[in-house]
Amino acid sequence: MGYTHHWYRSVLLPPESWGEFLDDARRLVDAAGVRGVPLAGPAAEAGSLPVLTADEVALNGVGADSCESFAIPRVFENPGRLNEAGLVHDFCKTRHRPYDLAVTAILIAAKRRFGDVFTVTSDGDDPEWADGRELCRTVLGFGSEYAIIDRWLVRRPEAPAPRARPDPIVIREFPALSDGRYRIRVVRSSANSRASVILDLREFARGVSFEGYTRRGIRIASLADVRRLREALEVIERESLLRE
Repeated sequence: MGYTHHWYRSVLLPPESWGEFLDDARRLVDAAGVRGVPLAGPAAEAGSLPVLTADEVALNGVGADSCESFAIPRVFENPGRLNEAGLVHDFCKTRHRPYDLAVTAILIAAKRRFGDVFTVTSDGDDPEWADGRELCRTVLGFGSEYAIIDRWLVRRPEAPAPRARPDPIVIREFPALSDGRYRIRVVRSSANSRASVILDLREFARGVSFEGYTRRGIRIASLADVRRLREALEVIERESLLRE
């Protein structure tokens, strides 16, 4: 069949984790491109872009560097038969083409974000996942805790379990930008009254099956930076550098 990765996933991937996964996939795709890996949309057409939306992550290599399309939709349409755990099977044959780097890194991110409802097995041995694992570690800060053991992607026995991040406390919210795509909020990082207060400009993704914040945005933690931002905005407005 050729070098192939398989995964078993829930029909509906958890919406509370999809935003983080989507952000992970975007950052990994960007980083793979910087490393010279040619990536395209699922049809592998030169000049096309990977699909990175609130509903789906999908990509391929380009031309001769392509093989089967890799896709993780938020909702798996027409799943057919489920396994005993209630999960549906999917797979991608990459034949070790360069885009395998992005595929393995994104599968590691999916396993991290979705946990028990996303299991991964592979024709590859652990050393063949080393580059994807390193890309995850460099870009996302995790990945080295995963390994291929007996063909399954699992957490190394000695690796600590990831800690869930608490939702921020919204102190004040302002009118959104770009037809609601970017939200402006003043937030406290936790319910602790001594926690840091931050100006948060954050992407709010909305699709057919997912709605929520991603990690794409900026966080400003000091009044000095707020003043610099205000000065820049005043110059942009005064000199009409943007269209109405």
